[in-house]
Amino acid sequence: MGGVSTLSPLSLEHCTIHRVVQGVYIAQPRVGGAAASNAGIVALGNQALVFDTFWLPTAAAELRQAAEDLTNAPVRLVVNSHHHATHIGGNQVFDGETAIIAATMTRNLIAEHAPTQLAWHQHHHLSHLAELEASVLNAKGKQKDAAQQTYDQYQHLIGALPTIRVRLPDLTFEQHMVLHGSKRRVEVISYGGGHTHSDTILYLPDDGVIFMGDLLSTKRHPFLGDGDPGELPRILDLIARLNPLAIIPGHGDIGTVEDIQTMQTYLATLTETALTELAFQYGDEEEIYQKITRFAVPKLYQDWAKPEYFSANLRFLYERVMTAYAD
Repeated sequence: MGGVSTLSPLSLEHCTIHRVVQGVYIAQPRVGGAAASNAGIVALGNQALVFDTFWLPTAAAELRQAAEDLTNAPVRLVVNSHHHATHIGGNQVFDGETAIIAATMTRNLIAEHAPTQLAWHQHHHLSHLAELEASVLNAKGKQKDAAQQTYDQYQHLIGALPTIRVRLPDLTFEQHMVLHGSKRRVEVISYGGGHTHSDTILYLPDDGVIFMGDLLSTKRHPFLGDGDPGELPRILDLIARLNPLAIIPGHGDIGTVEDIQTMQTYLATLTETALTELAFQYGDEEEIYQKITRFAVPKLYQDWAKPEYFSANLRFLYERVMTAYAD
């Protein structure tokens, strides 16, 4: 990949950090740890920027320290890509001297959902842990490994629950914001909502790098059920037109524009299946849902992580088609 670093990674307790280009890093979660998603570190010169803050404060504190060590500058800017907890749960470790930036709707979604989700886990964590333990016992093969990882991660959440609080973004924008450091400028862009109802990317025009949040996953089934799959292809196309050299997904390894094209094909394949194989078929709804669970993952995506999302995505697209038809 042109210009992308191959220097040895920095391995920490909750994440592994790789240099993308000089002064730009991807922090990837360690299996079973408290990070759960990718994050980014960008040296701006006089200050550092963090893109997404992991899932839990313990991982976020590690990320913040690594960012300051790698850039020799304080973290003074944070960008939240979207409202999902695995990307903004670490906001609280950044104090008032650090400005957290998000699209206006993203901030509204965090304010709406984060307190409710936290309260649910505070009241139901023991019963949910028992459910996850049962899943480990009942699963087989790769599914068992995935279930064990989820169980291990949830134990991190239980340990953190007494200290977790919701930290909302301080600064909001609508579509575009440029941040100027003493040595690097970055663009914070929202093309609307695709993965969720509000998604933000971080574009480094002088480096050819884009941090995409969950608008893209590499070698991993995306989760479509909280967003707008009709808008997602448009947003991906707009990002591809920026011609980045390196793309940092919300989950998975560093990608290229080719990975955007792969995701476009994935979305088109599932949409076509929902339209031609599921919508307007004879049989009641339960029969349709049973049919969805029997669909095999296409060969091109069989080695992707999170295979359980395939059926969930098909069901979501089917329900979306039928709702649109009813309207």
